[in-house]
Amino acid sequence: MAYDEQEQIEITRAEKLLAFGLVLFLLIGGLWVMNRAAEIPVQPDYDQMQQEYGLASLREELGQFRQDWQRAHEAYQEDKGILNQARVEYEFRREEYRTALDAGIANAQKLAAYEEARRKLAVAEQELGLSEQVLKNQAARLAEVEQGFDAKQEQFYQEWGAAQNRYEFQLFMIRFVFAGLTLVLSVLLWQRMRQKRSRYLVIGTSVLGFGILQLVFLLGFYAWHFLQNYAQLLISVAGTLVTVAGLVALRRYVFNFERLARMRLHRSQCPYCGFACVGAYCPSCGKQALSACDGCGNLRPILLPVCPACGAGRESEG
Repeated sequence: MAYDEQEQIEITRAEKLLAFGLVLFLLIGGLWVMNRAAEIPVQPDYDQMQQEYGLASLREELGQFRQDWQRAHEAYQEDKGILNQARVEYEFRREEYRTALDAGIANAQKLAAYEEARRKLAVAEQELGLSEQVLKNQAARLAEVEQGFDAKQEQFYQEWGAAQNRYEFQLFMIRFVFAGLTLVLSVLLWQRMRQKRSRYLVIGTSVLGFGILQLVFLLGFYAWHFLQNYAQLLISVAGTLVTVAGLVALRRYVFNFERLARMRLHRSQCPYCGFACVGAYCPSCGKQALSACDGCGNLRPILLPVCPACGAGRESEG
């Protein structure tokens, strides 16, 4: 509903509170839509992609090779311990038999013990050599399997990362289009209501505030997500731009001369400097504040389109 230019609307605290609540509820709905937008693009399936690369079977095969290497390593350590014991036994039997020979005693039992210890030492050395060879073969095979698995896994992670980046980009574009379209529509609504001088302009202002905050939140979220290392710089730049834009908007739409002049006239002040003025000229700045009405001759504020005494000017407004 349009109102005449002379009608002065005062926004009460209750209206401001309701306008703030409207912005809040619109934001809740907008965030819900953005969250549901994640279901529109096809999100890559991590488990399915792993199955396509056969990583599960490769990981199982790798685990089996690691177990084989572990068993070979344990067998090698066991044979190594047996060799050490056989060497100690051999050295003991050798010294024992040598001592007997030095004493001129030919002891067949000690000779047999010495020969048996030497045979066991040779067998232990042979067994250790075989275990070492098996361990080397298992280690080489394990390294080969690990290298192949790592290459396959690296390839998988690259493709998964690319698919995830495509999904995130598509989701961002959907959200950005929604937020941008919402902002454009809210701007158009606000401009139309302002041009028509609607008494419900506060609703259009709330919708405009919702559109701006929603887009700022979206861009801020993605900026923080992808550019965390530059967060302070981004906050500084964004805050500067928003502050400057806010000051320009306030100066253009809220604190423009026409609006300030009418507010001052409503308080019986000079429309130019704001000094208390009840006469035709301002005692502070000296500018003319009242002029004679062409219809009735009474004094009327020069910046108001309608004479408060006779209503002259109302027809031109229609």
